[in-house]
This record gives sequence, structure tokens and C-alpha cells, in this order.
Amino acid sequence: MAREYDYRRDDSRLFVALRDNGHRFKIIMRDGKIPVIDEKDEDIQLVRTEESHMCFEYRERRFHCVVTNRNKNSYTMLINGVEYTFSVESVSSYLRKKILAKDTGDESELSIKAPMPGKITAVYVDPGDEVNAGDPLFALEAMKMQNEILSPIKGKILELNIKEEDVVVKNDELVKIGVVE
Repeated sequence: MAREYDYRRDDSRLFVALRDNGHRFKIIMRDGKIPVIDEKDEDIQLVRTEESHMCFEYRERRFHCVVTNRNKNSYTMLINGVEYTFSVESVSSYLRKKILAKDTGDESELSIKAPMPGKITAVYVDPGDEVNAGDPLFALEAMKMQNEILSPIKGKILELNIKEEDVVVKNDELVKIGVVE
């Protein structure tokens, strides 16, 4: 089901799961032992597993987890009927992406950059608007296809550097979002 990133230090697999709201979980899976999540031992029991369905017991509650979508390292899961989106990264991959992003260096802000060259056909937000993860920010037409760019986090629009009909090139900073917890 899930792609594992092996980092063998004392027989542990270490990876980072990023929630769609920007929350980060550091998870260490030790072979045959209780997982450590954000430096706390968590007593999580795997009750059963199928192709893309798992059932866990945690703090005397059962959690039914179904993977509904997987795209590279991004997973959408239904956990007890509630949808969550996670990006699962190895620690080195997480750190590399953080360095390559070269944002403001302030983790309270996120810059949305143009993923490809194209033309802005619609802008759905204004500075000061609050957005949730998955809300559309703007539409970008590239190679005769409309691409709706979604907010990866819950936040507040701090800067909007585009308007309809603007032509953008790859990696132009288009929107800056302030993280809201």
C-alpha cells in the first residue's frame, strides 16, 4: 500500500507525514515495536489490513482507514469517514524540499509559485481572504488546458501578485499565504 522510506538506524524506518493543513508529524516505525509519533510512544495496534483498507486500535477506539487516492507520495485517506490528505516524505526528501523552496525562511508563510508557464484565466481570492487546504486560488491555462491551482494549507492570503490575463513563467511567485493553525 504505502511506499516506505527506509533509513536504517537501530532497525527503524523514519519518515515525515505532512497534513494538508501544514501540520507535520515525525514518525519512527521500529520493527515489531510501538511506533513513535512526535517523540511519544503510541500504543497503536493493527487489527486487520487489506489491499487499501486498514483497521487500527488506538486508546481503546477503532479507526477504519481507507486509501482513496494515491499520487506519488501524496495520499488521500478516509479515517472513520473523514477525509485527510497526507504527503509522506523521507526525512532527507523533506529537508531537501524545504531547502529548495527557499521561501522567506519564515515557516508561518508559504509562497505559491507557478508550476509551469501559462496565462492566468481566473483569480478566486483577494488579499485578506481566508482559505482552507484544497480551496481553489486561481486558474492557469497552459498548453490549452485549464489547471486549477489549489491551496495546500489553511491560511490567509497575504499577497496576490497576479490578475486575470497575466502571463507567468515557471517559478514566478504568485500568491503568498500566511499559515493559520
